[in-house]
Amino acid sequence: MASRLHTMMTSAEAMCLDQLVLLQLKAFFVGFYDYIYRFPQKRKPEEGSPRVRELFNLFMMYLETHFKDSRDVTYYASLLNITPKYLNIIAQRVTGNTVKALINEYVVMQLKLSLCSGNTSMKMLAGEYNFSDLSFFCRYFKQHTGMTPMQFVKSEAPKRT
Repeated sequence: MASRLHTMMTSAEAMCLDQLVLLQLKAFFVGFYDYIYRFPQKRKPEEGSPRVRELFNLFMMYLETHFKDSRDVTYYASLLNITPKYLNIIAQRVTGNTVKALINEYVVMQLKLSLCSGNTSMKMLAGEYNFSDLSFFCRYFKQHTGMTPMQFVKSEAPKRT
């Protein structure tokens, strides 16, 4: 399988390499998750209560389904019926990052995937992700990636051909 994947990745006709890599990573993490829960004796004891883990998992689930709706910590805290401060404490305890950082990281990752697909204009993406206008969308993207959406698309184009 590894040699087949290597052949596909080095092929000049390979398209959708980003999606292939993303799907491979997802498969790896699903397999890793499965391994951890099949062999609990090899797992490190978790920090915090089961409730903390449950709330964090719910937050991540809501983030996956509502990332286009809002990038606001208060929005996700209200979905969980907890305060934004407590949600931030949970995220810090589990990941070492703030909730805002997790939200921004996830949204930027999704934006990059959407930009790579090339099926949607930037103006439509800005509307789809609830940015007030195209200018704010470009500033947000540049703030988190160091390049404008157009620069990102141009930098990714050679990798897709």
